[in-house]
Amino acid sequence: ERDTSAALDPRTTQSVQDAAASLKISPTQPGAAQPPIAPKRDAADPKASTSPSGKSEKAINAYQRYIARVLAAGREAGEFEVEDPGELATEFLALFDGLSVALVVEDIDMEFARRSLGRFLESRLLIDLAG
Repeated sequence: ERDTSAALDPRTTQSVQDAAASLKISPTQPGAAQPPIAPKRDAADPKASTSPSGKSEKAINAYQRYIARVLAAGREAGEFEVEDPGELATEFLALFDGLSVALVVEDIDMEFARRSLGRFLESRLLIDLAG
């Protein structure tokens, strides 16, 4: 089994911290904070559209690619194990979106949503967000 107590790379940690901060999850915070990896803009994207639905699709795709890049960077740095960053990013967004909808239309607790996302990240990345 992999040792998850090792310090995380500050660049990856900051990206995970940024995502976790919106959920009030407290990942390990070694070293000085570094700027998060920013999503790249692809002006030559053949799927780009000026319609509202095209803009939404492009934004969702950009967010999925951003999360996949953060996961790939963490894998390359040896921070955690991810077989397919794109697939995991899609799974994360599906859970996140589902919980977001449930918070609005159902009576679920925000703490439940935070715990669910935390458990998902810990189990899939083999890390301990609580430190």
